[in-house]
Amino acid sequence: MVKQWCRLVLGLGALGLAMFLVLPWLQTLPGIRPVMDVIAEEDIDANVYFYTGSEEVARAERHVRQVLRNIEHAPQSAPSQP
Repeated sequence: MVKQWCRLVLGLGALGLAMFLVLPWLQTLPGIRPVMDVIAEEDIDANVYFYTGSEEVARAERHVRQVLRNIEHAPQSAPSQP
């Protein structure tokens, strides 16, 4: 019985570690951060974003890709001098 409780506590601890440390850290990776920013700025329903079979996701994906292309090809402005 104690062994089962230990497994439960360890499992919940691992889940908490993943939720509060690993997943937030993954959002900061260079390949993921721009997508997360566009999803937040454009008010895209992120819950639906990952259902690849829906038309809404197809439109959202096209929009995110276009915004990311625009960001990549945007001219860099020179810093203003005082």
